[in-house]
Amino acid sequence: MKKSIWSKGLYLEGLRRLRKLMITFSALNVAFIAVFAVITRVAGGNTGKDSLYLIWTLLIFVFLGAPALALRTFSFHNKRGSSDFFHALPYTRSCIFLSLLSSLIVAIAVVVAVSGASAFAAYTMLRAEADTFRKIAFLLFCFFTSSVFTASVSVLAASASGSVFTELVMSTVMMIFPQILIYEFKSFILSDVYTAERDMYLGSGSMEVPDFFNLPLRMLMLFFGGNLDRINEPFPLIYSAVVCVLYLIGAYLLFRFRKSETAGRSAPSLKIQAVFRVVLACAISFIGTLELVRSIMKNDRNNYISTVIVIFTIAVIAYFIFELISTKGKRNILKALPGFAVVIALNIAFAGVYYGVSSYEYSFGTKPEQISSITISAAVKDFYCTRTVKLTDTAYIKCLTDGYKISGEDTVEAICRNVVYANKYGRRSAAGHYVVFDIRCGLISKTRSLSLFSDIEQLLKEEIKQSDAYKNNLRSVPAQISKRDAESFIGISGKKENEKISVPGFSAVEIVLYELRAELKDVDADEWENFVKSRSTDNGLYVQYYSVYGYTSIPLSQTLTPHAYETALKAEVTN
Repeated sequence: MKKSIWSKGLYLEGLRRLRKLMITFSALNVAFIAVFAVITRVAGGNTGKDSLYLIWTLLIFVFLGAPALALRTFSFHNKRGSSDFFHALPYTRSCIFLSLLSSLIVAIAVVVAVSGASAFAAYTMLRAEADTFRKIAFLLFCFFTSSVFTASVSVLAASASGSVFTELVMSTVMMIFPQILIYEFKSFILSDVYTAERDMYLGSGSMEVPDFFNLPLRMLMLFFGGNLDRINEPFPLIYSAVVCVLYLIGAYLLFRFRKSETAGRSAPSLKIQAVFRVVLACAISFIGTLELVRSIMKNDRNNYISTVIVIFTIAVIAYFIFELISTKGKRNILKALPGFAVVIALNIAFAGVYYGVSSYEYSFGTKPEQISSITISAAVKDFYCTRTVKLTDTAYIKCLTDGYKISGEDTVEAICRNVVYANKYGRRSAAGHYVVFDIRCGLISKTRSLSLFSDIEQLLKEEIKQSDAYKNNLRSVPAQISKRDAESFIGISGKKENEKISVPGFSAVEIVLYELRAELKDVDADEWENFVKSRSTDNGLYVQYYSVYGYTSIPLSQTLTPHAYETALKAEVTN
């Protein structure tokens, strides 16, 4: 027996077995892309994002073509004669598997490459911009990765099974089962526990896909949602690559130890068949378990009990129907009955894990005595507005956005109460602003996003206004971001309305702000704070302009900022 781990002959044999499917799927992709390109051109389609939909015809290949190539590559598993032939070859099992696997990957690459070449030609005809071609190249890479992912699922199923039916069922389950587990588990926790990660998706459309979808499913959902710009997030690529490698390793191990006698059987060995039944039932029942535990924790059993009953019923039916179809024997259903105890045990274990994780997430950040620190990491833009804001407001907001570390015991205790309320009712309060906190308990730090009650926000504001960071921010003049004269002016307040003077002019305000920044560096922080709070200006002279915080108004002092004051006064008099 040859001890090499790869054989050119077996590799070429694999390509020979796949040549018809390669030609078929390449021709279909080229035809689809050409037809859609012509339709787009005739309909007067633009060369922007809409034209990128042409290449999404490859999704058919991802979910149908690549698995078909994989099942064809290892189809000898399903016939006793061909299985005996391949296992009798003078090669190691590793050599056979790796040689055929390499031919499968090359076949996928050829189909994607041919389809990509036709796509580039179509976009050239549509006179697409250079940025469009860069997106095409990245999408082709995503389609190749997705195709290998779906093919690896089919290879794993083919290595464990001995019939087409079990291969198709288990390919579908293994492609979706880990994703269901991750998505449902995480989404339930995110919907129950008030985390910032959940709020990132509040208010977004239903097609805004969170980053924990694997690449094939993500691409499918993005296609229907139309949000092509989110395809380049790294996590789905990393997740898909890791799972793909794990599936292929599992397929390799199963391939090495399987017997030729497995081929042609309606069901694999008793152990593998039992695993298939359990995995299929758990893929369905785990969703019901999540619903059940969640309803118990929320004390809202009436809304979920009917859903749970339906899900568990489907899981039981699927468990026994799969056994009946795959083994073709009614007597085997009774033999499979004890195996359902494993499904029940796994559901109990899964419920315990979910309950433990949810309880931990619920209780995190709710007990002041366990908290090491609370740091504000972000403030949502509902702080920012188009009304005129004072310098005291901009200094407070800057403390929030720069990462203020809370030190007051009363403030920490109040925030803990806010966390408890948010966890209990699962919604924001309408009273306050939305702030993101990093809460640390010992070595563990977690992010929590809260809409603060007005009294808690006032407590937080009072603490911040006593800090050095706030006083320093008062002497930090926000940058001017608008060059329209109507939004930048020097004015005098405090007179009668018919004597009120405002002088528009971006350049004049820009000069005053430059002088003001230079002078505030040397001004005593407490004196400037008292002046800003009292707004005891000489004749009420001030500058108002548009900054990142909205329309910002800053008073000018003849004693504390004399150069800026004189510059503004001259501009007012001159104009």
